[in-house]
Amino acid sequence: MIKRIIFWFFGVLLTLILLAGIYFFFFMYKPPLISAKDLATTNLMPLPAKMKMKNSVFEASEIVFRLNKNCGELVKISAARIGETWPVAEKGEKIEIDVEETSEGIRKPLEDESYSLEVSSQKIQIKAKTEYGAVWALETLAQLAQVEGGEIKVPACKISDSPRYSWRGIMVDVCRHWIPKDVVLRIIDGMSAVKMNVLHLHLSEYQAFRIESKTYTKLQQLGSDGNYFTQDEIKEIVDYAKDRGIRVVPEFDLPGHSTSWFVGYPELAAMPGPYCTDTIFGVLNPVFDPTNEDVYFFLDNFFKDMSRIFPDEYIHIGGDEVNTHDWEANPRIKKFMEDKDFADFEELQAYFNRRLQSILEKYGKKMIGWDEILNPALDTTIVVQSWRSQKSLWEAVKNNGKAILSAGWYLDHKLPAGKHYSVDPEVLPNAVTIEPDTTNWRMYDVELKMGESNIPLQLTFYGDDTNMRGFVSLMGSLMAFENVSKNEDEYSCKINSDYGELTCIFRFEGEKLSGSFGLGVIKMAISGEKIGGNDIAGTVPPKVEKTVPLTETEKARILGGEACIWAEVVTAQNIESRIWPRTAAIAEKLWSPASLTKDVDNMYRRLKLMDNYLVENGAAYKTNQIKMVQKMAGDNDISALMNLVDVLEEVKFYNRLSSFSNLTVNTPLEGLADAAMPESFTALEFNKMVDEFLADSLKEKNYLVLESMLNNWITNYEAVEQLLQAGNQREGLESLSAKLKQAAQCGVKMLKAARAKENFGDEEKARITEILNFAQEPEAGAEIAVIGGIRKLLQ
Repeated sequence: MIKRIIFWFFGVLLTLILLAGIYFFFFMYKPPLISAKDLATTNLMPLPAKMKMKNSVFEASEIVFRLNKNCGELVKISAARIGETWPVAEKGEKIEIDVEETSEGIRKPLEDESYSLEVSSQKIQIKAKTEYGAVWALETLAQLAQVEGGEIKVPACKISDSPRYSWRGIMVDVCRHWIPKDVVLRIIDGMSAVKMNVLHLHLSEYQAFRIESKTYTKLQQLGSDGNYFTQDEIKEIVDYAKDRGIRVVPEFDLPGHSTSWFVGYPELAAMPGPYCTDTIFGVLNPVFDPTNEDVYFFLDNFFKDMSRIFPDEYIHIGGDEVNTHDWEANPRIKKFMEDKDFADFEELQAYFNRRLQSILEKYGKKMIGWDEILNPALDTTIVVQSWRSQKSLWEAVKNNGKAILSAGWYLDHKLPAGKHYSVDPEVLPNAVTIEPDTTNWRMYDVELKMGESNIPLQLTFYGDDTNMRGFVSLMGSLMAFENVSKNEDEYSCKINSDYGELTCIFRFEGEKLSGSFGLGVIKMAISGEKIGGNDIAGTVPPKVEKTVPLTETEKARILGGEACIWAEVVTAQNIESRIWPRTAAIAEKLWSPASLTKDVDNMYRRLKLMDNYLVENGAAYKTNQIKMVQKMAGDNDISALMNLVDVLEEVKFYNRLSSFSNLTVNTPLEGLADAAMPESFTALEFNKMVDEFLADSLKEKNYLVLESMLNNWITNYEAVEQLLQAGNQREGLESLSAKLKQAAQCGVKMLKAARAKENFGDEEKARITEILNFAQEPEAGAEIAVIGGIRKLLQ
């Protein structure tokens, strides 16, 4: 009897365990979208939404595309283009493409782009709801395929894919420096390779007007310096992009950034002319007159003309950085504002934008603009492009509007791909999450010294030394900080800002505050005075509201994002190097599921492969770099210069602008900084190998490779000296080469000491630190990217 009870008990227990396992497997367990093994070995970029690799290979000496009846010209063109280097023949192994819906012509922003791709040892099958999905499937197939000895090989796999966001673009400024059609077409090819689908062309600026108008011919005749796209060229660009599944959105910047309009038509401006196109950069005075009815008549005719050549349903009206100087100086405009009861110039700009929106609607277009256009006076059909911070993106979608993100994806900041990869539209980098303490607080008015300018901000601190926290208030944006540490009388913390991680140091001296904000190698002094606190009668702590996360409905209003390349210090020769390959990391953030875009190391592994893939498929940034270096070297061998340029990076953010005494559109951009890449893969690899060497207890891993690289930079100095003696003088060349040599000499010494487990004395450490600090200082707009890795060896 007891045995039966025990047997029954364990039988029930085993049954319950089995049922629980079945329940967990079918209802609770979520297998990874891509296995760790497949993630570690795939070369694809962007990563597909779901993928499983198989243990076989599709091999064919000849292939043939079999398209179903719904495959229109877009799929035919894409298949022909992708298959240009493949052995295509009528009786080859099949690549089947099945599309559910036929294309209706003009591409819409929310087209279904999903697809499935299945590769077996016998055949390849693509299925997609629309032609656009089939196009992206072919791009995936092109990355997977290898052609060797005239035979095509594709690893067997099963992929189910669709984009995270529908708007995945690049904004290209062709105004400040002219970017001709052939370069734009190559950029489109790169976009197609990484599944980006919106080319945003910035066509008017202070410096130039870059498109032919049939209605107002003086726009291009007088405002373009002779370089502009004819309407036939624009149609060619639009068609070329369309054949690759890409929309083209034009931007005409209004009402500011508008000098080039007024050279031929000064009557449109807020102040009388004459005008000439600006050659300097910055936020300048010229601006449209929103009170002049002739302005709206002019813009109506202009956009009627532009609507014919740009089929996309969106037109970008700019709207950013409107300098109100000329509005303030015009009594008639001030009187108009009084009559309309406008409280400020923001309301005047909103009035202008409402009128502009009506014109665009008349021609079947929707408005998109930079985040300054965000205003309750405009309806929610507009799209806000957030460039100053993600705060405006969140504000737009929380108020039932649509938005795209560019903050954090400014390519002209020259930030590393890993930094761009950390940006996510649904994660606010400076969200306020701290708990205020109204019983223990203090607030300071502070000035941040940036060059010759003083920028006002406020700092609020809560708590005591054991739990200090607070926030920075800068230009209406809050940046919270926690985990403040104290060392004697100095406090320090990190702040996650829109421009990167700030290293902050504070010192309190009575009612005064001093210290610094550091951003990379840049240090900016701060000083301030206490204006409030729990010990100052009559003052109250600032009201702080915690950031409320986006709801799923609000997230759905985020259309996507755009990488932006502004052209103050960019030319046709190096613009591609400022876009690629880093933009592939941004493309992946916009395409792939968020859960798959966390591993930065894996991203870099694939980005290096994508770098080669882009070059093999026509991107010209490496050949252009060689041409620029050859021009510097003259008739001499370029090896020494390439060795130096290879470890240089252009300085970050807008620090390059300060390296010129008088930068204009005519300033030659042919120096070391212009030839250098924004991110050096050689430096990235060196710095990574240093980390691995230091982590190795035996100090053997990578030792010989690191020693060889350091010695190469030491001996490279002599070769550069020979170039200099041959008369090839370039600003910063001798200094940067000498700095690299000195830093590398320190590196060899530290590398050997680390391997021998020897320590340096304080005096020697100080000497090396001084050398490395000097070597890290930029020259001629460029910085040596391996100094950080060499510095780590001092540990």
